[in-house]
Amino acid sequence: MKAILIDDEQLALDSMRRMLERQGVTIAAAYLDPLTAVEQCPGWNADVAFVDIELPGMSGLEAAERLQTLRPDIYIVFVTAYDHYAIQAFELDAVDYLLKPIHPRRLENTLARISRSQVPTIARR
Repeated sequence: MKAILIDDEQLALDSMRRMLERQGVTIAAAYLDPLTAVEQCPGWNADVAFVDIELPGMSGLEAAERLQTLRPDIYIVFVTAYDHYAIQAFELDAVDYLLKPIHPRRLENTLARISRSQVPTIARR
């Protein structure tokens, strides 16, 4: 499985990268700026985007909506410290909503859900 990370905090990106790599996930790219991520989205070779919600210049919800328009096949997982965006996130068909700090077991469950729902697509890449 390949992932894209979008978070405006370098420490959060580094932490998520380490957690995902421990689970065998390849990090295709990591972005501090959601605008750059959206611009580069069509060229991604990734299955899932882990997106923070509170981002400068564009909210993670708006970024996810744009990502889904450009790449309807990509899974979106929101990663945030705020629980009050959950309803909006699931209205965008997010696969999951992870609250920071992320517990490794919770991340495992998210990755398992993605793998179960899209095994043929992941196997093709």
